Amino acid sequence: MWNDQNFRQRQNEYWQEFKGNNFSIGRSLFDREITVMSNSVAYWDVSTGRFYSAVIMTFEDVLAEVFTKELKEVLLDRLGVDDKDGFETCKRYLEDNPETRAERAKLEERQRI
Repeated sequence: MWNDQNFRQRQNEYWQEFKGNNFSIGRSLFDREITVMSNSVAYWDVSTGRFYSAVIMTFEDVLAEVFTKELKEVLLDRLGVDDKDGFETCKRYLEDNPETRAERAKLEERQRI
């Protein structure tokens, strides 16, 4: 995530790039302008990164919300747990089949030995 430290780092990189590569002059009349440019470009880098992150997070949030709502409706409808016999239906879903019960009993017996 972009933060103030990222901004200061990018600001310093741009200051060095503008000052060192393009102007290679000591303290000059242009220091203030170079500072404004490095601040502006660093701000642009950080803010666009934050903007992209916010757009992606918003999209994921909306997508997850819609998916969750529709999934819940489909599951309740197709599993039949939202009608008058819903409790009994849930109990049936939670019951083990006979083979699983027998296997569990055998494993529990073996564990006691």
